[in-house]
Amino acid sequence: MKHTRNRTMLAVGAVAGATLLFALSVTSAPHFQGGPGGPHRGAHLLQSLDLSEEQRAKVDAQMSASRDATRADRERMRELREQARNLREDFDAGRAQQIADEMGQITSRLAYAKISGRAQVYALLDDEQREALAAKVERHKAWRKGWREGHRSQGF
Repeated sequence: MKHTRNRTMLAVGAVAGATLLFALSVTSAPHFQGGPGGPHRGAHLLQSLDLSEEQRAKVDAQMSASRDATRADRERMRELREQARNLREDFDAGRAQQIADEMGQITSRLAYAKISGRAQVYALLDDEQREALAAKVERHKAWRKGWREGHRSQGF
């Protein structure tokens, strides 16, 4: 009976830990409006599109509004990541699940904001700029794929 209880607790802990790790990996990925690269992480894709002054002003306004709208969620996510890191010292499966659930809700809102923001910027582009952006995105995807494959073979 004692072994069954220990196995159950171990399984619950493993599931909660895996959920937290997944949530942390998803939420630490770079975002269009923010992330580790700063508030304009995705802006580099727009730099060579020859935007008009009006387009540039609208893009900057949209990115700024999105950054402001998601600030509280991004700050809360940082707090939750810290709480999750602290659980490694004194693991509580119930608390871990609460953290993971809240991270999931925040991740959903941030993903929606990213998708919505990209669509708003895309709507500002003319056909030529959209084609140029699509080509840049494809080149970037190919570069990332090559980079990942190179690092996988090195054990990263």
